[in-house]
Amino acid sequence: MASLSSARSNAFARAFVPSTRVVTLVAVALAAVCVVAAAGDADGELWWAPGFVLAPAVPAVWSALITLWRPDPFLRTILAALQRTLVVSLVAAALVACVNTVVVLLPPVAHRITTVMGPDGAHHYFATRDGSPWSITLLLGGTLSLGLALIAGTVVTVVVVMPWCAVRRRR
Repeated sequence: MASLSSARSNAFARAFVPSTRVVTLVAVALAAVCVVAAAGDADGELWWAPGFVLAPAVPAVWSALITLWRPDPFLRTILAALQRTLVVSLVAAALVACVNTVVVLLPPVAHRITTVMGPDGAHHYFATRDGSPWSITLLLGGTLSLGLALIAGTVVTVVVVMPWCAVRRRR
């Protein structure tokens, strides 16, 4: 009985199934690549450079969708999708923010940011008038990543998971 209660309380283990771990690691890697691209994009012209804040949305959406074929043994489908979205969003946003901050602090990336920065410290993503690039990446980027991931996971839960549950229940 002790294992049942510990499994029930471990939302982290239930949310981070192996496929979610892989998707999260790929999203973190892609976010790091996007930070390097954004470092050289002073004008915001690269359409994929903002991926460094959008990356945590991918595992959040995946964790909501995975409830359709991998149900949670303790929660109903919609609640499980929302719980997985919350847990995965928090972890993915924290991982992405930390990795992106380390990437911004790397000397080649930091040099690239200062090289393309305007004379007044203007940069589309890492402007010095807003703070140092690492603090922008860690605090603002992490908060924005978390918010976007939560919104994306919740939207998928409402638009995909809830109708699927309604159709399945009708049968």
